[in-house]
Amino acid sequence: MLVVTNRGFGKKLLLSSIKTQSRLGKGAKIIKFKESFKEDKLATTRICSNNDEVVISSRKGVVIRQSVQAISEQSKIGTGVILQSLDEDDQVLSVDVVDASEQI
Repeated sequence: MLVVTNRGFGKKLLLSSIKTQSRLGKGAKIIKFKESFKEDKLATTRICSNNDEVVISSRKGVVIRQSVQAISEQSKIGTGVILQSLDEDDQVLSVDVVDASEQI
């Protein structure tokens, strides 16, 4: 699973690391936010494999495409790595997973 925040941080997380809960479960924490980015929030989660690529778009129109294999796999308490460098007043708008052979 790919986890991405509004400030451009992200990581891969194994689905098996998330505990299955009953109907009254309260959810699971899957990312720790950096102290220096108090306004950071979870932007999206996507199911993907190492053969896929991810396309990340920002509000200001910056679009990047990178291999999912290049993103580090971390535990639930990890803060992730910078997937997209953003200006102070910019944030992640959308995240799409595409097949590596697919042309955009």
